[in-house]
Amino acid sequence: MFSSPTIAVNHSPLEAEATRLGKLIALSARRGEKLLRTYREEILERQYQQARIADAAIELYTSACVLRRMDQLLGDPSSPQRELDLVAGRYYLTTADRAIRQNLANLWSNDDSETTALADLLLRGAG
Repeated sequence: MFSSPTIAVNHSPLEAEATRLGKLIALSARRGEKLLRTYREEILERQYQQARIADAAIELYTSACVLRRMDQLLGDPSSPQRELDLVAGRYYLTTADRAIRQNLANLWSNDDSETTALADLLLRGAG
């Protein structure tokens, strides 16, 4: 079982965001492991699931970068757009959280077979 990593921040106003990011990392690891255990080698053929994991990983990485930048901003009160950048950073972290959770949920609840069936029909020229 994966436990949530501790995301270190220098400024206490970001502790909630750091904790939430750590929980998302652990959740992503658990879902990825479940996917690999379920499909094993077949995962190589499951491009929809691969894309969802990749999208979640990109959002996690970007979230870590945004959090780090916010932490730097809190240490520099002279930054001219500090308040705007902090609000924008929190907004990004909120929307990324939602996107990550949606991608992970869609690993198991999705319309993949219907999407593939429609694509196959369209490629064959049926209309």
